[in-house]
Amino acid sequence: LRAKVDDDYPQRLIHTVRGMGYVLEERDE
Repeated sequence: LRAKVDDDYPQRLIHTVRGMGYVLEERDE
């Protein structure tokens, strides 16, 4: 799954989305 996403989108984008999700989750808590 990670490889597929990495192939579809740049690693930087994935990292950004991951960071955003983490922040959102932390904020929600």
